[in-house]
Amino acid sequence: PSQTFYNFLKENLSRKKKILFIGLGNTDRADDGFGIIIARELKKSFPEFTYNELDDDIEELFLDIVNNQLSVDYVVYIDAVDVNKSPGELVFINLNSIKLAQSISTHSSLISVYISLLRKKCEGQYLLGVQPVILEPYQKISDTVLRSINNVRTLLERVLNEINFV
Repeated sequence: PSQTFYNFLKENLSRKKKILFIGLGNTDRADDGFGIIIARELKKSFPEFTYNELDDDIEELFLDIVNNQLSVDYVVYIDAVDVNKSPGELVFINLNSIKLAQSISTHSSLISVYISLLRKKCEGQYLLGVQPVILEPYQKISDTVLRSINNVRTLLERVLNEINFV
C-alpha cells in the first residue's frame, strides 16, 4: 500500500531519520508556487534540512550529497505536479517505485537528474505534490491549492505534536 505523507513523517521523524525537503516551483506562476511555499513553511521546523530553488543554491546542495559532505536518509521533493487528479489533491509518491519523474513534475529535466544522482545516496526519495489549478504567469495562487497548503501545514503540526518533536 502507498504510504501517506503523514505516516512517512511520523515514522521517520520518530526514528530520528534525516529527511531533506526540497521545494521546487515558481511563485510567479500561481499554483506552481506550492513547493516553495510548503518548503518555507517546513523550514521553520527543519531549518538545516529544508531548501527551495528560489531561496537556496540547490545545485550546491546536491553536489554536497553526491560528494558525501551532507548525509541524508530521505529526500522529499515538493512540487506542483500534473498527475490527472482533482485540482488541489495532494499526492505522496515513492520515486523509487516509478521509472523516473519526467512525466509528472513541471520541472521534469531537473528533478530526473537529481533523482538519478541521489538514488544511491539515500534510503528513498519521495514527491509531495499537488494537482495545480492555475499555472499561468503572474496569477495568484488558487484558493483550492491554498487549502491544500493549509492541509499540509495542519498535518505537519499534528505530526510534530504527536512525536513531541523539538
